[in-house]
Amino acid sequence: MKKTAVFFLLALLVSADKLPANPRIRLSEASWDLGNVKEGKRFRKDLSIKNAGEDGLSLSARSSCECISVKPEKAEIKPGAETYLRILFDTKGESGKKTDYVFLDTNDPDFPHLSWVIEAYIESKPSKKAEGKSRINRHARPAEDEKTVELYIFTTPGCKYCQKLKEKTIPSMAEKNRCRIKVTEYSLSDKKNYEKLILWEKRYNSSGNRIPVIFVGKRILGGRRDIDRDLKEAVLSYTPGERVRILAGGAAGTAEKKHRSLGVLPILGAGLVDGFNPCAFAAIIFMISYMSIIIKKSRKEIFLTGISFSMGIFSAYFLLGLGLAKVLYAVKGVSLLTRVLYLFIGVITLLLALFSLKDFFSLKKEGGMFLRVPDNLRMMIYRVFEKHAKMRYFVLFSFFTGAVISVLELACTGQIYLPTILYMLQAAATRYAAVMYLLLYSFMFIIPLLVIFLVFFWGVHSRRIEDFGKSHYKTVKVINTVVFIFFSVYMFGVGLGIF
Repeated sequence: MKKTAVFFLLALLVSADKLPANPRIRLSEASWDLGNVKEGKRFRKDLSIKNAGEDGLSLSARSSCECISVKPEKAEIKPGAETYLRILFDTKGESGKKTDYVFLDTNDPDFPHLSWVIEAYIESKPSKKAEGKSRINRHARPAEDEKTVELYIFTTPGCKYCQKLKEKTIPSMAEKNRCRIKVTEYSLSDKKNYEKLILWEKRYNSSGNRIPVIFVGKRILGGRRDIDRDLKEAVLSYTPGERVRILAGGAAGTAEKKHRSLGVLPILGAGLVDGFNPCAFAAIIFMISYMSIIIKKSRKEIFLTGISFSMGIFSAYFLLGLGLAKVLYAVKGVSLLTRVLYLFIGVITLLLALFSLKDFFSLKKEGGMFLRVPDNLRMMIYRVFEKHAKMRYFVLFSFFTGAVISVLELACTGQIYLPTILYMLQAAATRYAAVMYLLLYSFMFIIPLLVIFLVFFWGVHSRRIEDFGKSHYKTVKVINTVVFIFFSVYMFGVGLGIF
């Protein structure tokens, strides 16, 4: 018992120390203003990036214009360390007032997306050829039965290539292929539009695309090379209705909004339902009965022991969830693996829903339950109680007993906990939010336990509590079935790219 106590005390201290640890990005300069420069010159800037936090900083960078290159495009910066992002600006072919950006995507919860501004006024060389007139809206109107292509483009102010696309390339393409091309433009000078780009790229399983970025149906084209090479083919292969894949509207957008609106409610509900799990209920009843009948402890002592015991379960559940969330968070960095994981858990939760429903009908016929703690683990739990309940200071040591019991019961209670953690990681905007969700779930899980100890303290006999619990097992199984179905649908939704 002493070894167990030391283990959980150390685990709690280590984890508590890790909770506030987060990466913190610090830049040496807020922007880069080159002033007036001659067209054709190249400029270099080494931007200092420091990690002022206590956790590793992951960094990826890309520019808003192909005239600007960034090296390295990805970096891992240890706590307290510093690196330099080399920025090269080639003004060849550029002219006039120019505002561009280096976009920094990090795992800093306070600054997940940063826009670092580059400004210059470029004096262009005299041009021998006059620019041709724009042909936008000058092509013949296509027939009414010809298709309309939905095209979304993410650009930056002053992007001459983007201007040429909108005013010449796209209208000419529409005229030659006798179709309508409806262009919706998003300026990346607006932070919300950059966050939208990140979200859309995620939906297409593509990240770090060169800018400008164009979405056409099922295609995503990033940078001049891809656009010049593939835009025509993407327009020709476009079929009406493909826009639902992106988040501008349609089913995907509606699903995303519904997911956001659910927020913390599924976490609170799942934690409470898990707390009413017959596995946890049976262990608590055994503990109360053993302490009150076998070793004749007072109601007050049992109540205080129950509070300590519940706090031990709360701490262990939170720590276990924290460790599991950290592993799953790392897996989420690999898009394909994430989808496979969510689909796999979707299958598991669907099977659990069927088994829970089977248990309902079995209990209705006064039969046994399939989803329960295995007999060998159940006997191990009882032996832990019998071994330590007679200790002189069991009120204090019951904290660690609760932690041990919660680990042993995890085979049963963890059936809801695992899909809930996956939901948390998808719903949480930051790691801090995920930690708060874990705390809420763990607290909701112990509420039924605290209520049981409180009811016993008020004078209700353990036999009546046990009878009440057993009479509601069927209801618990129905609710469990609903929870499992919810998480199964959600897991499949994430795995298939709907949420």
